[in-house]
Amino acid sequence: MDIKYVRRTSSLEDKSYKNKRSLRRHIKDECGVDPKFKWQPRYFCPNADCGKNYKYKPTLTYHITHECGVPPKYHCPLCFKSFPRFNSMAHVKPINGRYYCLNNCGRHYKNKRDMGYHFRHECGMPLKYQCNYCEMKYINKSKLKQHTALKHRMVWFTCANGCGKKYKHRTNLLRHKKNECGVEPQFKCSFCPKAYTQNASLKLHVLRQHTTGIVSGSIDKRTFNVN
Repeated sequence: MDIKYVRRTSSLEDKSYKNKRSLRRHIKDECGVDPKFKWQPRYFCPNADCGKNYKYKPTLTYHITHECGVPPKYHCPLCFKSFPRFNSMAHVKPINGRYYCLNNCGRHYKNKRDMGYHFRHECGMPLKYQCNYCEMKYINKSKLKQHTALKHRMVWFTCANGCGKKYKHRTNLLRHKKNECGVEPQFKCSFCPKAYTQNASLKLHVLRQHTTGIVSGSIDKRTFNVN
């Protein structure tokens, strides 16, 4: 059975609460007390003719820099309207299922987010990253990596030391130069004179040649060292 705590007042309505804590809060902050939690805008635009006010200072700074008294930056090529923010261009609709760049550069995308990223960060920007295997240039590294993976997937990275080793990924070539090419094998077997340049090769060797020691428990399965 739920117990309700009732406070009777001179008015016709009776406030009831499920627990004493809520009743105490009501008596302290609500009953016969003027509301003290009032929202007031803290940051006003210094332009007297504007009258805009904002809760946060960065929003006011953006308004002063890009909106108040500044000509709209974004122009819609479809209806010729101008907007101070790119978010205001939500009225842009796809053409045949594609979103075309607002600068009429000819690029089009499947969704509006990709078109917006291209419009703000790519369109009209210099192409700084050039492919090592063709004359294509891109504006960022991610586009260059995507191009290399799709168009030059058969390109191999060859070791410059003349050892004849070649790798599909550049990271493997760097590992080869650091730990293998012209370097003494640093991963040595604890049970025979064998040594390897990679820890994975050492583990595979121990599993194949020294399985008896692992089964008997004399070898640590993780490090392959003698117990």
